[in-house]
Amino acid sequence: MNSTEKKLLLIYLIIDLFLINFSVSIIYYYKFYFLHYKVFEQVLFSFNLSWLLALSMYRRKNLFLRNGFLNRVARSTTRFMIFTVIFAFIIVIIGHDDIPRAFLTLSSFVFLSLNLLFYYLVYTLLGIFRRYGHYMTKVLIIGAGRSGQDVGHFIDVNLEMGYSVVGYLDDNLELKDKVSVLGGIDELSELYNRFMFNEIIITLPLIYEEKISEILAVAEYNGIRVRLIPDFYRLIKHTYSIETKDAIPFLNVHQIPLDNFNFQICKRVFDILFSSVVLLCLSPILVLLALSIWIESRGPVFYKPVRLGKGGKEFTIYKFRSMSVCDVAVGGANSTKKNDDRITSVGRIIRKYSLDELPQFLNVFLGDMSVVGPRPHRVWLNKDLQSKVQGYMMRHYVKPGITGWAQVNGWRGPTETRQQRYGRTLHDLWYIENWSFLLDLWIIFLTVFGVKTRKNAF
Repeated sequence: MNSTEKKLLLIYLIIDLFLINFSVSIIYYYKFYFLHYKVFEQVLFSFNLSWLLALSMYRRKNLFLRNGFLNRVARSTTRFMIFTVIFAFIIVIIGHDDIPRAFLTLSSFVFLSLNLLFYYLVYTLLGIFRRYGHYMTKVLIIGAGRSGQDVGHFIDVNLEMGYSVVGYLDDNLELKDKVSVLGGIDELSELYNRFMFNEIIITLPLIYEEKISEILAVAEYNGIRVRLIPDFYRLIKHTYSIETKDAIPFLNVHQIPLDNFNFQICKRVFDILFSSVVLLCLSPILVLLALSIWIESRGPVFYKPVRLGKGGKEFTIYKFRSMSVCDVAVGGANSTKKNDDRITSVGRIIRKYSLDELPQFLNVFLGDMSVVGPRPHRVWLNKDLQSKVQGYMMRHYVKPGITGWAQVNGWRGPTETRQQRYGRTLHDLWYIENWSFLLDLWIIFLTVFGVKTRKNAF
């Protein structure tokens, strides 16, 4: 992050704090002026502290400078969720949980609305300026091969990134027919004096170690920033990240959003709160369902099979018993079929509406599962799909869920055909690689109101 970006991020922070104080003040003086002024001060202090803590927990470089507005909305909403949780804890700690909820809710709504409105205006104005070549970072790409062309095309298409390609350097001058090759790599210093570009992007294969070292030396001498695009990115088809420890770069293959500790905390806090509310609010229904199952078919109310969770760890899952004769808890391989005569009358109803899954909120509360995630499979089915579907075991990078992206898209039930196996697995893997808090909320919404959710439910 260069000095200009650091200054802009500081300005954005100041604007955020201004909008927070403005939002709380306008709501207080317009609607809650009858409250003691001390209450206003406490709310103001709690809002500012909560937002600063949320910023520290959910940091993102170039947050507003190199990303589209929708990306900004998603990240701001996630940060706002973290802010809300922190704010609730602070209110309880300072002992003022009697503050009117309407005051807090309206202040939060006004702040979030003004925040997004302001950055939408910034994004729009910045886009207009950049169309005319202003506020653009001039970039020279060294290496006009396939990787270099990919980078150049990406920059040209994504104007909001604020980069402008001045041209390419490559010793293979025949590539001039495909892209704008300005000269050979040895002409770097001469071209810098002519074009005065701000950054260099190196896309040469790493076998050209000597050439890359020379480029870095020239860049360092002229104070030019350098980005190195490693040529192995084509080899790795999944997400990855690079971290440095004692000057040694480590490539983390299959890097996923939930590897971030802050995201794990956010998801876990949500799971605890959500499962607690569900178990508390639905306790009368859970009791009625348990009695109905026991009256129709005397025996255990719960079916407790063993499933595989995060990291392949075995755990006991809780389900309402929906069959007169259940499969064995460990190693069972007798899957449910359509019109299965083992299903009881009550069982047919609760399976249709997934009510048999409700006790799994206890698994969520205990930490074996999450509200949203890949559905936990039987042990034998796991081994079967592991041998048939490439990348299947990546499902165990995260906790299994009561509902998931595959389920709300209709991929539940049998896994007999290749399409069924791949459909379910690819949806689960997409969820893992693209997780966000908003995606979890969307999946929960689709679980209740989605058309495809109850497809293949029997």
